[in-house]
Amino acid sequence: EVVSCAVDRILLVGKDSECLNQLAQALTVHSPLDDAFSIIREKLAHRRGPELDESKIFIRTSLSAAQAIKAAESDSFSCIISESRLSDMTGAELLQQFLDKHPDCVRLLVCENNSDDAIVDAVGAAHIFGVICKPCFGIEVKACVAQALNWRRMNIEKKVLAEIVRTVRTY
Repeated sequence: EVVSCAVDRILLVGKDSECLNQLAQALTVHSPLDDAFSIIREKLAHRRGPELDESKIFIRTSLSAAQAIKAAESDSFSCIISESRLSDMTGAELLQQFLDKHPDCVRLLVCENNSDDAIVDAVGAAHIFGVICKPCFGIEVKACVAQALNWRRMNIEKKVLAEIVRTVRTY
């Protein structure tokens, strides 16, 4: 059974601790650029989209796929963000394993460029929500993660509603 939590737990996986720390900082530190981006998006789109609340996320980092898999055995994650190239397997392979074992964990892939055919194949095979291409700005990462977590919440709500409908139909 899937339960929505007050704090979204995000697992970052990569082989470079400095890159992981930068990504974690981009997700957890609110900057004036975040406010400017929200205003611009609201004016252009005439509505607000999902935004990442830095106070409602917890970041855990992992320097290998094996370490990430072990972390997921004892912890539940709302989102996993993996670099495409890891030391012990590809990010796509790791995200495929997460799809199989933790289907409600939304999956994002970080890659060097978006023209790689392997990335396109990975998106379909592992049902990856999105691809973040390097180099990227923190605001882009936040927007992608906010959309992914919002999509996850909607899917969880859909499952709960479907279960309610099934229960009501049996009476």
